[in-house]
Amino acid sequence: MEKLLNDKISDNAMKDFLSRKLNLYDHERRTCQWAVSLFFFIFFFLGIFRSYVDATFLKRYGAEQIPVMLLINGVLTVVLFHLISQVFRQVSDVMLMAGCMILCAVLIAILYFMVLNGTVMAYPLLFQLMNIQDSFFLVYLWNIAADMFDARQGKRIFPLITAGQVLGAALGSMIVAPLAGVAGYNSPLIIVAAGYFLIGTVLAGAASHGVPLTEHRRKTSEQANRKPGEMLALIREYPIIRYLLVNAFVPNLLLPVFTYQFAVIVQNSFHSERALLTFIGVFRGASTLLAFLLMLVMGKLYTRIGLTKASFFHPVNFLAVFAGLGVSFHIAVAAYGQFSVLTIQRAIAGPINKIFFNLVPKRIARWSRIFIGGTVIKTSMIVSALGMVFLKKFFPARDLAFPAVLLTLYWIYETGRFYRCFRSGLKQTLMDQSIDYSQVETGLGIPYHISFPESLERDMNADMLDNAFSAQPGEALERIDDPDETVRAQALSAISGSEEVRAVNRLMERLTDVGVVRRAAIDCLSYYGSRFQPFFEAVLANAPFRMQQGIIEAMRLSGKKHVPLTFIGQELEKIYHAIAMIEILSEESPSPSTDMLITHLKEVNEDSLKLIFQAMRIGNEDIGLIYEALRTDKAAVAAELLESILQPEVTGLLMPLIENISSKDKIMKGRRSLCFRKFGNLDSLLFFLGESPDPTTRMLTAFVVGEHAPEPFYYPTIERLLNDLQENVRQTAAYAMKKIAGGDTYMPEIIFNMNILKKTPLFDGMTIRALEAVGAVVRQRFYKAGDIVIRERDPIDALFCIINGRLDLYVRYGHSDHRVVRTLSGGAIFGERSLFTHHSAAETHVVASDFMEVYVIDHEYIRELMNIYPQIGVNMARFFALQLEAA
Repeated sequence: MEKLLNDKISDNAMKDFLSRKLNLYDHERRTCQWAVSLFFFIFFFLGIFRSYVDATFLKRYGAEQIPVMLLINGVLTVVLFHLISQVFRQVSDVMLMAGCMILCAVLIAILYFMVLNGTVMAYPLLFQLMNIQDSFFLVYLWNIAADMFDARQGKRIFPLITAGQVLGAALGSMIVAPLAGVAGYNSPLIIVAAGYFLIGTVLAGAASHGVPLTEHRRKTSEQANRKPGEMLALIREYPIIRYLLVNAFVPNLLLPVFTYQFAVIVQNSFHSERALLTFIGVFRGASTLLAFLLMLVMGKLYTRIGLTKASFFHPVNFLAVFAGLGVSFHIAVAAYGQFSVLTIQRAIAGPINKIFFNLVPKRIARWSRIFIGGTVIKTSMIVSALGMVFLKKFFPARDLAFPAVLLTLYWIYETGRFYRCFRSGLKQTLMDQSIDYSQVETGLGIPYHISFPESLERDMNADMLDNAFSAQPGEALERIDDPDETVRAQALSAISGSEEVRAVNRLMERLTDVGVVRRAAIDCLSYYGSRFQPFFEAVLANAPFRMQQGIIEAMRLSGKKHVPLTFIGQELEKIYHAIAMIEILSEESPSPSTDMLITHLKEVNEDSLKLIFQAMRIGNEDIGLIYEALRTDKAAVAAELLESILQPEVTGLLMPLIENISSKDKIMKGRRSLCFRKFGNLDSLLFFLGESPDPTTRMLTAFVVGEHAPEPFYYPTIERLLNDLQENVRQTAAYAMKKIAGGDTYMPEIIFNMNILKKTPLFDGMTIRALEAVGAVVRQRFYKAGDIVIRERDPIDALFCIINGRLDLYVRYGHSDHRVVRTLSGGAIFGERSLFTHHSAAETHVVASDFMEVYVIDHEYIRELMNIYPQIGVNMARFFALQLEAA
């Protein structure tokens, strides 16, 4: 037992370390470990291979041949990528990578025997194979990583993957010289071949079994190749595509120049092949290892200063390197350049670029990764190699630094241009092909618009209130409470724009009224000036949900841009409290009462989150677009845009709530910034919830006590709830009190009604609060066989929902030619047509079963509930659609 306890403590400590230090969460651990291991081992063997090939080629062919070799390699790579896109379009990236590893293993083994036989052509072939591998691995390995993690996860996880890549390359580079000394100078080749073959076999097995790539997405039918005209249009249209293209093309023009200059300096500094191999292995390994250590700090840099600001590091560093080489063409400057370029590329620029690729519009994401990450890079290297082949005839290697400086200045200009339009580029990605709300569904198959329902313009009431009476604000004030909703709306219209201080509180009361009155009240409140905005914010804290929505919308329409940050902070604190409560309730044994309370707390959190976004929309209209996109497959881009525009005091608390992380991780992040209550157990939680300002929460708390934990020490809490102002709370408290006393009692009527209603199609998908509202107004009726519920041509003033039993609908009932036109059974509704048309019954409704139970809701209640809870209207629309389909 002690060992198990220690293991659990150790495991929890490790999870806490991963979460706090590495920002890695439980559901990401396995996939991340797999990706890091894959990058580590591939680049470990590539590091061995690269050091061996660089040293042997330099001494046998010299640095002067590098531009020609890079030119040949660029052409070969472009052709290879084109062939892959044509021939292997339907092959997954993982299988493609596995095949490539096995093929490379075979080729390296063949070249190893060519080297042993003294074939001179083996070395340029090794050089070409090494550089093709480098390009292929960086494109397709990062394709795999991008498919496994979205842009938000990438900000945290890509630095870890890059760290695995850098560490593997560092160790591979450092081990090559000792390896050659112990096992023979050419032994690294056969070791690399064996390593590649093993990795390829493991990858093939992982791909065929789908492990652990649970999040890997298969390739779509998206076109990989595009016409030149289409590519130019995309570059002009999307700033992020333009930047990614420049950021791929320019540095890969510069990198071959620096590689050539570095090779010239190193070749002139070392005279033996073994000394050169040792230097390259040790220097490259040590600098890569140092880069890895720096990544532990620098990897978090761009998350602190932002993606776009961190993007300046790479071009500015290249500018410093080439300026230094132009002044002093020395091994020290070359060493600094090699180290700094490697460090910034691996620690900052590489992960940032991968994140940017995940922010590209989805329909062109795969094309951009392959075209820009493969074709553009190699095309730029071809151009660079051609330029060097031509220029080195006329200029020494040192002078190539001066045109490189001009290119880096242009690169810095493009980076600045992208920095200025980054936010608009993210918005453009969200709006790409527009967010098609017809594709967003409630879960019931009925499309609907999920935007904030109170959005309106100044003139929206014009048509509704054409007959508004002409009255002074004082006279209109007396008519605000008129029984006729049209008169109430007209009175509000007369007050609108007057800034009548006596009307403010009464206008707020009308924010819970029916639709037309509510909208008129919002419009009136929106005319109140800046001096009233703090008052509105103060009222927000304790107002009912619908009133909060109305106040916030009025503040937005006022145009005053007064963002209620205090209210946002209070709502954030409430959400984190609720998440902690849900965690404690979830640890209890499941029961109907705890399930209802958990569901309600989650729904309250959703309402709070919606209010937060609505409040933030006052300061920035783009928040509405972001809110919509968070519920689509563009959520990662939406979160990135949200983070770029949030106030610093909100970012740390809001972002964890929309991230795909566990509740425990959210609680941990919340506790870093908030001092919120720690509930030790269920008892302390229920005492706290029993004093909640929300009556639905109080009602459900009493239900949990009665059903789940009827202990005597809850007596004081339940006794207070027996005197509650809300009937539903008192009813449920009476049930709990009888349970505490040890008596037997029936389930509270309101809870019973809610349980029945949520099983019927008409009320499917409704919130606990909505079910409570409906359950409070339903009337239960019972019938026996042959009873007539509604007669033909009778007026219908209620909606009926069959709970149990069967009903036949007759035409010409009582006549010799009567017939059954329809039969309704459990879950069906009737009386729905007159809800909208006021028509009389077209059929006689006769009970066809021995017993029938129905719930009856008056039409006036249904109309009012549909204004408050639109889900009822959505379900009603589905019901009519199914009827039409059946007809």
